[in-house]
Amino acid sequence: ESKNKNFEEAARLRDQIKDLQKIQDVALLNKSFVDEEILFSNQNDRLGGRSDEKGFRIEGYDISNLGKNDKVGSMVVFEDNEPKKQDYRKFNIKKVIGQSDVDCLAEVIERRLNHLEWPLPDVFLIDGGLPQVGRVKQILQARLINILVVGIAKGPNRDKNEFIFDRHDKKLLEFIKENKNILIQVRDEAHRFAIAFNRSKRQISRGN
Repeated sequence: ESKNKNFEEAARLRDQIKDLQKIQDVALLNKSFVDEEILFSNQNDRLGGRSDEKGFRIEGYDISNLGKNDKVGSMVVFEDNEPKKQDYRKFNIKKVIGQSDVDCLAEVIERRLNHLEWPLPDVFLIDGGLPQVGRVKQILQARLINILVVGIAKGPNRDKNEFIFDRHDKKLLEFIKENKNILIQVRDEAHRFAIAFNRSKRQISRGN
């Protein structure tokens, strides 16, 4: 419905899904999904063939946290291994008190997912480690969204690229091996974009 710009219907279905989450009877929950035919296109095998015409989409996220009042988030988009800069987004962190990259990232992802008019990606690429990846997965699961989440932990000196993902998923492991370079490129672009946004904010602040 959101792809067809029927945003009111999409919002109604989203709220209905949230109500269904509260049902404890798993069998009843599954039956409800079948009967209602509430299907998510992003629940298809994202590493295989595609049922739509858009390219393979990766969204990369990073947080630039340079103090209590200098917290921003970035979202960059690559389609078919090329940056799609018109879809880049900047986020001023509004709710997080203190310094917590995990909480800042959670705010960014929640706000991003509230935009039903933005197409969902095939992969969420996170500049961060296990805590960040785990938090994003929790948010997606709460919304019944099944999208791959991959993190790249850079280390304190940004001198390593440790991929964080479900290592029991052999298909995902193969995907990462084949796309390691582009995933690192997306991570680096998300980092660059976040830093540039933060610096521009501080320059404007000093100018005032």
